[in-house]
Amino acid sequence: MKSSSGRWQAFAALIVVLHSAACQGPSCPSWTQDFETNLGIFSQSSADDFNWIRDNRGTPSFNTGPTNDYDPGTNAGYYVFIETSFPRAQGDKARIDSREFGALAAGKTCMITFGRHMFGVTTGTLNVSVTDKSSNKEYVLFSLSGDQGNQWSCSKISFDNSKVSGNWTLSFTGVRGSSFTGDIAVDGIKFSPGCGCSPASSSYPCLDSKANFDSGWGVFNNNNTGNNRFDWSLRRGGTPSFSTGPTRDHTTGNGQYAYIETSFPRANGDEAHLFSKWIQGSGNQCEIGR
Repeated sequence: MKSSSGRWQAFAALIVVLHSAACQGPSCPSWTQDFETNLGIFSQSSADDFNWIRDNRGTPSFNTGPTNDYDPGTNAGYYVFIETSFPRAQGDKARIDSREFGALAAGKTCMITFGRHMFGVTTGTLNVSVTDKSSNKEYVLFSLSGDQGNQWSCSKISFDNSKVSGNWTLSFTGVRGSSFTGDIAVDGIKFSPGCGCSPASSSYPCLDSKANFDSGWGVFNNNNTGNNRFDWSLRRGGTPSFSTGPTRDHTTGNGQYAYIETSFPRANGDEAHLFSKWIQGSGNQCEIGR
């Protein structure tokens, strides 16, 4: 079974739960980076002046920044933003870089959509770029400056292997404007199936991918709805309790795994739900495990 949109969702353990939901955004993505748990595939660059901040419920400064996130659009949801208050100065840059993706297949186009929020009378510039790792050449595919109003807007970039022929990374760079009313936020980064897989991390949905938990939750999140009573946990080595649980992970023997801790205050029948993000289907069969 699968939904009318062709998307499916995995639910631990060893169960696949199928939902019917409309595909959001201008494309059907192979996966989405929404910052609900952490920075995901992104990391702070060392070649900048300050860091992006993961945040929800509004930025600290008055008359700038969002109050809700873009995806799912609530004040409890998370986004990343640049805080432009002191000690930041005009022209200071904050940059996050993605993990490395494999080279695009011939004839395939990678389309990336994202939500951006640029509100404040002294808003600077948001640049989105792709770096070809084979030539170390960076291409700025999106650049926007100034106050765009107090709302989230969707933007899109696309490229193929005629422009970027090798492995590549995606970067978001926020440039501080003339004063503190210039917070810039980004959320809901959606990657089309043509973008392929990330060889630096096998934890994201694409063909023959694995969620091995070594770099975090990957495509999975603890879900607190329904009959869920507690959370799955990440662990390396053995579990705390005697005569139960593994002593090492399955993938490498020294990595992380997800498990449920059933000691007090857990009771008989308590459930812990672990859901994947929506994954776009591309065929008639899906194999999980092995």
